[in-house]
Amino acid sequence: MIEVNGKQVDVRKVLPLTLGDYEDLEDGGVPQSAMANMSVKQVRIMVEHIMHKANAAITTEDVRGLTLSQMAEVQREITAGNAQDNAEVPT
Repeated sequence: MIEVNGKQVDVRKVLPLTLGDYEDLEDGGVPQSAMANMSVKQVRIMVEHIMHKANAAITTEDVRGLTLSQMAEVQREITAGNAQDNAEVPT
């Protein structure tokens, strides 16, 4: 759980990302091929998408105001949420 400007955001509840999420991100300027080397703007778009999906009250300005430590926390949550899903995929 992350708190941003007094708003609680549980990003794990909206992970892993769905095909629709990737399509929305691509439409917003973040193609999947860019995921490994995203620009700052692309990172903001992706984080905003995930956080807004978890809490619709999150705004662009909320995301732009994240500190580096908050961004690190968001990235840990995203990584953990995606890793949990990957563990459930049969090989």
